[in-house]
Amino acid sequence: MKKILIALTLCLSLSCIYSCSDKPQESASSEIAETSSETVSESAPDRTVNDYENGVLVGQWKNEQTNIMTFNEDGSVDSIMDVSAIMHFTENKTLMLDKNEIASDFINYDGSTLDVSYVNEETGEKIQLLLLERKNKENQDNFNGIYELKGGQLYDSLSANLNTEKSGSSLDLIINDSSCLLYVNNTCSYSQDGDIIDFTGINAPFKTQKHGDCYFVLDGDTL
Repeated sequence: MKKILIALTLCLSLSCIYSCSDKPQESASSEIAETSSETVSESAPDRTVNDYENGVLVGQWKNEQTNIMTFNEDGSVDSIMDVSAIMHFTENKTLMLDKNEIASDFINYDGSTLDVSYVNEETGEKIQLLLLERKNKENQDNFNGIYELKGGQLYDSLSANLNTEKSGSSLDLIINDSSCLLYVNNTCSYSQDGDIIDFTGINAPFKTQKHGDCYFVLDGDTL
């Protein structure tokens, strides 16, 4: 079970390397990239400066690893990671973690709270793995829905990895049949000035020393 927790935490860590590509929703149109005025940067004469309008990044951007990065109008950044390959629920209401299956006997669900536990094989102790509180209306038929992660060993591991207490981030899990998406609210903050982007916060994908260190280029729907 420790190996499973490490794998999930590693997945979360790697997903923080934001390599954005196709933008599925509210995408910045190709006209923005084509009609933006261009000058040569005085600080970096080997690159072209694109004078993008403020707000061109607002929306969702998806990378090749099916992770999604959301730039919000208020300057916050959310992240969505598909963890289905290593964590998902089955039609028999069991939980698959990597190649390990947690039986339905260890999963308690009352339509709003989903509580998953397992037994330590060495000590025989029953340990809470995951405590989820449903955010949308109750559903007794299946687990599908949006949940806030509230507790359990897996929550503790992910929360420590993201340092949620200091970063102000919160974690949601979106369950849809055999699909599981991990939603990190308020991953970090950003500000845009033309083609310059500054990230701030503990979980910022890039640590910039000064304004202008990080810039972006839009090519149609590719960032």
